Amino acid sequence: MRKPLVAGISAAALCAAPALAADMAMKAPPPPTAQIFSWTGFYIGGYVGGGWNGGSVIGNPLPDPVTYGFEQETIPMSGGGALGGGQVGYNWQMLPTFLLGVEADFSWSGIRGSGTVGPIQSIPPGAAFAVGSTATASSNVDWLSSLRGRVGYTWDRFLAYATGGVARGRENNSANEVFLTGVTNPGASTATQTGWVVGGGLEYAWTDKWAVRAEYLYYNLANDTFVGARVPVFAPFGVQYVDKVQLNVIRIGLDYKFGH
Repeated sequence: MRKPLVAGISAAALCAAPALAADMAMKAPPPPTAQIFSWTGFYIGGYVGGGWNGGSVIGNPLPDPVTYGFEQETIPMSGGGALGGGQVGYNWQMLPTFLLGVEADFSWSGIRGSGTVGPIQSIPPGAAFAVGSTATASSNVDWLSSLRGRVGYTWDRFLAYATGGVARGRENNSANEVFLTGVTNPGASTATQTGWVVGGGLEYAWTDKWAVRAEYLYYNLANDTFVGARVPVFAPFGVQYVDKVQLNVIRIGLDYKFGH
């Protein structure tokens, strides 16, 4: 009697074992899923880079070209320099792949530009007193700042963005028209000008706190207008100079992100 009972219990256990194992497998907790990185939060950082001046200076004869005897002159700028500074901003990750942000920055700049053209075009063309004449100009940018919005596309720890906003810069500008007769028209100006800036960049967060970026920015500052002092003075003749500062800037930066 005992042997049949033991055999029955063993058979029942063998039958129940697969069902119990299957039930345990179904109730096992799912494996943890990887958490997608969030760009939301405040950040602060710094950058270094360089730029070049693609602007120009225009010389407008006063009181007018015909009376002055020379045409308007355009002096293209060339030259560049290094810059560096810092930025602070905030990002909102609105959707899994869409980002809005705002950023302010300040740069100390060593960007320089200069140019020379000649002979200056005379009225009538080819007049003898135009021979040997030259027009020169320079423009140095001491600092730049901007307040910009950012629109970005993210895929986990990568971010591509476009940016644009208001820009300001401190300029030191000078220009001169020089003639073989000894007549010159030197002028200079130091001004803080407001304009606009646009650009874009790429950013990568290699940890939850630190991210690196590379970006391009184009600055277009308002024209700086100043009048040269004719030497010797033959009033009302002179030159009004209009300096157009247009900068192309490439920067590499590092950001520290606050929060999670």
